[in-house]
Amino acid sequence: MKKKLAIILSAVMLITIIAACSTDDPAPAEGTGAEEATTEETPIPAERDLVTITMPTYRSGQDVGAVFFLPQVERFNARYEGIFRVEIEESPSDVHNDMLKGLARAGALPPLFQFSDFPFARENWFNDNVLYNLAPWFAANPDVKNVFVPSGMEFVTQPDGAIYAVPLAVVRPTGTYINTDVFSPERPLSEMSWSELGAALAAADAPWGLDSEWIPNLTTVSIMGGLPGGVELLQSGLEDPIRDFNSSIWIETFTIFQDFFLEAGWAYGVTATYPDTENAFVNSQIGIMANGQWIISVFDADNADAWGPGFNGESVRGDIFPGNVAIANPNVYDWYVSAHASDEEREAALAFLAFISSPEELEAFMLAEGGSAPMIDVSQSFLDQAAANRLMSDFSGAVNADTTYVPFLHEVLAGSALSAFFAYLPMLLDGSMTPTDFAASLTVAATE
Repeated sequence: MKKKLAIILSAVMLITIIAACSTDDPAPAEGTGAEEATTEETPIPAERDLVTITMPTYRSGQDVGAVFFLPQVERFNARYEGIFRVEIEESPSDVHNDMLKGLARAGALPPLFQFSDFPFARENWFNDNVLYNLAPWFAANPDVKNVFVPSGMEFVTQPDGAIYAVPLAVVRPTGTYINTDVFSPERPLSEMSWSELGAALAAADAPWGLDSEWIPNLTTVSIMGGLPGGVELLQSGLEDPIRDFNSSIWIETFTIFQDFFLEAGWAYGVTATYPDTENAFVNSQIGIMANGQWIISVFDADNADAWGPGFNGESVRGDIFPGNVAIANPNVYDWYVSAHASDEEREAALAFLAFISSPEELEAFMLAEGGSAPMIDVSQSFLDQAAANRLMSDFSGAVNADTTYVPFLHEVLAGSALSAFFAYLPMLLDGSMTPTDFAASLTVAATE
């Protein structure tokens, strides 16, 4: 099966890379508790052959997400030794979604996978011929179902009661990392406006870190989340992908982004990759970098060999965005099981989903990547270890009852609009394209 899937993966990836235009997780440091994480015992047939499933994932190879996820897979394999085994097929994030679309067209989706193009999945795959309906499994396993955020479970449940994707159990607000040796704001970012932050960064010669795609994604929605009507507009895209950008809210968002970048943006950020930006941060070339809590371990002393001269991980603090905005969306489709999986493969896939949804594994995940699992009762050990992590405490303390949460840009835009957004962004940020023209160009790309 692995060999067959590898051949199909290679062929489809080649096709999709030619045809298509089409984010990071740390390992638990010693003492996080992940090494002791186990699941409750589940009945297993006494005699059976080993069932192996191959999982293509971007959380592999050099991706930061591999640092936590790959050991988690090994914990599962150890727990079910001789019964189930998950083998990883590396799938780079920039081609992962297109590769899976190609496999679906070939009727060869892997038994278990993650896929982030939610609108495409809902429009094309939500039927019993493509995806396995998880509703009966959830009904038979309430202990698993009840760990998920209720609004997320409601979101993934279709009008006919079918459930074709597993939602989220952990909500991890994405915010900012501040190198206080380079930039030390007088008050929390959440209490500032974007214009105030831009002026302060410019005065300190401490640029806002940017790359060509990921951080603009975060910056755009965090700006819009602070505008009247912005949250509602973004959330509407979760149901019907956004294709019209000519409204005053979008144009104001692009105007703020352009003005902010021209005043305080990292000059190399328009064409940089995310690793370039992170490298600039740990070399004290930029003052702030936006990302999720999964990169916290980058600033642990254990990783000091990757830091530049004079950089001190202890000087890094966490905060959310100006206007008291954080990026988090529990209403997503996360894991999928193929309808074409054999009974044995499906059994292995469901065992893996139950394993990673256990309280022990959720605690290990939160200790490694941050966030909160509101539906489980965490252990005292978890509370003690979480309190000892300065950056996690920063992020959890930065949010309050008035915090505004917004989804990611890639969750709410039509695919063609997202591609155009990144293609035209350099011209917006260098001032050669006006916000109005930028909005018009995205609208044309999304509606052609």
